[in-house]
Amino acid sequence: MVYCLSVLYNSLWNQSFFPYGFREIVFDNSTQKEIQILNQKRARALGVIYITQGTNVGLAKAYNFVFQTFLSSDDWLVILDSDNAISETYFAEVNQAIRSNEYLAYTPINIDNLSRKIDSPRKIVNKFLFTSSQTSKKDVSPGFLMTINNGFLVSKKAFDKVGGYNENLFLYFVDSCFSMSLYFNKIQIGILNYKNECDFSFHKLPYKKLKNKLSLMKSDASVYYRWLYQKTEHPLRYILHYLFFNIKKSAECAKATSFKYFFSYLFARRIRK
Repeated sequence: MVYCLSVLYNSLWNQSFFPYGFREIVFDNSTQKEIQILNQKRARALGVIYITQGTNVGLAKAYNFVFQTFLSSDDWLVILDSDNAISETYFAEVNQAIRSNEYLAYTPINIDNLSRKIDSPRKIVNKFLFTSSQTSKKDVSPGFLMTINNGFLVSKKAFDKVGGYNENLFLYFVDSCFSMSLYFNKIQIGILNYKNECDFSFHKLPYKKLKNKLSLMKSDASVYYRWLYQKTEHPLRYILHYLFFNIKKSAECAKATSFKYFFSYLFARRIRK
């Protein structure tokens, strides 16, 4: 069985149409009761599995709950953004990948709508600090890869081998951490021959909202980098990587709004949702 998971947050669920053999699951992280009620009514009327814990539990806990509750050892999960626009071609690629039985996880080719460049997958580079290298359209190949969750296809077997998603992460770096968990467990990621158009709207926000988002991101970044370098027995390196991330992301945010806000972004405090 192939399950398709969408996680919602204070947004109304729109019915997606999946081919035969794909079972849809909606995990509702909405905090507004009226939205929960509407989503539950819509989903159950169409035979879609609807789940909510009445609050926003974060992405990692939502993913783990679905894996542990619904999937058996031979099942697969497709993780989708709530506003995905994936076509029938994608599902044909999913079926072909599962039949090949070559890899335990697969990623589509994710295209940034703004730059038209490949956002992911990226090749994991293990140097003094872990990095990921940009992939060209001629150089997309299976391997130890960093990828995003939108359109990510992962087997229950891979999930069990890595021990699931890191629930200390709430929203950001959930996919990065899982990609690195696959890497540490020597599980390569295959490629779905499908170009997934992605709208990365982080930098489209005004200053105050962008600063708030960055503060949330910093909180998860601190958790992620600490975890990453503890795994490699170089715990102090997380400080360098987090500092590098903070400077780089602050510069990106300042470029998107105004460079007068650079130090405001740089010294924005970490907060949890």
